[in-house]
Amino acid sequence: MRPSLGMNEEDIEATVPDIEEFTELGDYLSLPVRTYSSGMLMRLAFAIATTRPADVVLIDEALGAGDAAFHEKTQKRLNNFLSRSSLLVIATHSERLMRKFCAQAVLLHNGKIELVGDLDEVYTKYGELLV
Repeated sequence: MRPSLGMNEEDIEATVPDIEEFTELGDYLSLPVRTYSSGMLMRLAFAIATTRPADVVLIDEALGAGDAAFHEKTQKRLNNFLSRSSLLVIATHSERLMRKFCAQAVLLHNGKIELVGDLDEVYTKYGELLV
């Protein structure tokens, strides 16, 4: 195994139990990834991506795969992961998600920055553009 994400083989091996526990995939982890359903693949990818802290986190929309219990587990892990990060960038239309994690927003319109500001200001402008 080659070093990955700045990790040596020992570091990688040390993350495996956490990934196994979080994914709840059990014996399926020994099968080729090509045989996984999209939900299984999402669980594995999310577990790997959130194993180590990151200074900058990029999220495209919210994570929604899995049953209710796993979704709650994902939210707890994501909250913990984000609390150890310096910068979060979310690409979303979800005001709920923005208000949960962000203090400022960038409004893009036709591929250009329309406004940078606090959430209320940006959502007011966003509403005007929708009319």
